[in-house]
Amino acid sequence: MNELEFNLNDQKILEVCFKNSKKNSFSPDASDVLLNGINKCTDLKGVLFYSSNDGVFCSGGDLEYYYRSSDAQPGIAANQRMTKNLNALAALPVATVALVDGLCIGGGVELLSCFDHIIASPKSMFSFWQRKIALTFGWGGARRLTSRMLKSDIKKFYLTTELFDCYRAKSLGLIDSVYESEFLLNEGREWLNKQTRLPQVTLSEFKSAEYYENESEVFAKTWFNEDHKAKLAKFMS
Repeated sequence: MNELEFNLNDQKILEVCFKNSKKNSFSPDASDVLLNGINKCTDLKGVLFYSSNDGVFCSGGDLEYYYRSSDAQPGIAANQRMTKNLNALAALPVATVALVDGLCIGGGVELLSCFDHIIASPKSMFSFWQRKIALTFGWGGARRLTSRMLKSDIKKFYLTTELFDCYRAKSLGLIDSVYESEFLLNEGREWLNKQTRLPQVTLSEFKSAEYYENESEVFAKTWFNEDHKAKLAKFMS
């Protein structure tokens, strides 16, 4: 099978299945394919991302990809491309959900940080293990994770490289809920279906990188949009 498989369902939810032979390592090329596959969809309502590799959601970056580089510059350029793509994924104007059913470490956690809602199974394990291979966060994940976790916790788990389970991940804010493996797909689909029944017009503004710094300006720009006026009229009738 291809590394990434795309299936757009009748509800305009794009389901993306990730699997490769390298323990689901994620490369800059894969990030290109993921973003291009999403951008090809018209009238998209949501994105659901999951792995079909038994026991592994994502093992981090494709180290072979970087090992082939003869000096630092190609790796730096590749990481810049990855960061740009993952920031675009995080800012998609639709709701997104990731399903974790196994190991998620290093760059896998940085990939995870792009999604609005994260559901994991009890067998899922997490680690900020970048330090074990003498690296820091390289894909913009540390910044994105601050919308979920305390900076002190990000620092702690980077320093220790500790492996922790889904229940600890939930208490830290890294994930949102825990369900048995066989229920993950249905739970992800149901969460997205609920999102599609809510107004969509302001979602892109809320998810933009500038929102929290310019909340009042964004509110003024979106104030009294057509969806809001319709909801207001219904409420007042």
